[in-house]
Amino acid sequence: MQCNRCRNEPVLFQSSSGRNLCRDHFLNDFEARAKHVIRLNRWMRPGDHIVVPLGGDAASAALLLFLERLTAGRRDVRVSPLPCCAGQLVPDREEILQEAAEGIGATRIALPAGVGDIAASVLRDLLSGMREESPVYAGGPHPGGISSIRPFSRATTEEILLYARLQGIGGGEPAPLFSGDAFGEAVADLLEAFGREHPGALFAVANFGRDLAACRTGMREDDS
Repeated sequence: MQCNRCRNEPVLFQSSSGRNLCRDHFLNDFEARAKHVIRLNRWMRPGDHIVVPLGGDAASAALLLFLERLTAGRRDVRVSPLPCCAGQLVPDREEILQEAAEGIGATRIALPAGVGDIAASVLRDLLSGMREESPVYAGGPHPGGISSIRPFSRATTEEILLYARLQGIGGGEPAPLFSGDAFGEAVADLLEAFGREHPGALFAVANFGRDLAACRTGMREDDS
């Protein structure tokens, strides 16, 4: 078996594209997607101070490393770790993250949520009818607070953890997205099981949520 882009040994079968990728081509592909997401959503602007909450997991440490390298040649953007709690934005941690980020003058909170997290949050909101209260949509500001961004939102959890490992980063998986929320956990488990057979479903649900968020934002702007 060979990488679909060269003759080297693959480190990953990318189910969403049907390609085998070697180490170098996987890293290039992963980082290119993250950069595209940042550009597409205009998540990095002059004067930004981006913080990455660290909780001992490999995903948040990998996100911090990626953003530090991305901004290494820039003086107009600052990236800092925020060692307060795990790097997922869920209701029981949201207020803590906001207060800690505001305390050091941050303008954005970067979270290592992947496409599975985004899709699970979208589906949970659709099934529970909690669309207005949801903090899931990347780039959406917390009421009266700091916007959150998710540069790894086009990658699977498997890809994020592989990226971390290839960068020499240890640590466990991120905290469960819906810790203590039985309904949310059930939705996430259901989507994960379905996604193993139909990997494109995660991206489809995440895209649907993004499109709905864009429509909602457009309607609000029209009303103003």
